[in-house]
Amino acid sequence: ALGREQLASCPQGCKVMDAFINFISEAPLGKSANMKSLMLMSLYNISINSKGIKYLSTKPHFMSMLAWHLKEEKETENILNSLRLIQSLISDEVTAPICIHQLLESVPVGFLQHLTSSCNKDIQVLAQDILTDMRAFKIED
Repeated sequence: ALGREQLASCPQGCKVMDAFINFISEAPLGKSANMKSLMLMSLYNISINSKGIKYLSTKPHFMSMLAWHLKEEKETENILNSLRLIQSLISDEVTAPICIHQLLESVPVGFLQHLTSSCNKDIQVLAQDILTDMRAFKIED
């Protein structure tokens, strides 16, 4: 946890996270898929730290960027990593209400329900888990 804690606690670590977010949001679709996947996985890893999730949840347009990835990304691994990161952000009691609200501003519940019938079993499961988490917070639409 020291690595996650360090990244979320120091200015240089926050700059790294910001650079990842900027790269993911600015890299064209179909390009740099492996780099985006690595950065999404790294941000997910950081999000499972209390300081990391707080930092990420305060980033303007972060959830809308992840939602955009869900809708537009063609690379399955990047869709999965976006779903994992979204699930992490909405599973925290403190960040869930605002993150769910931001998610629903960009992605209708129907789209998430559509993902539960994806050809990819992992996408199905993650989408269903996100919907379940949203119901647990009684926020569905």
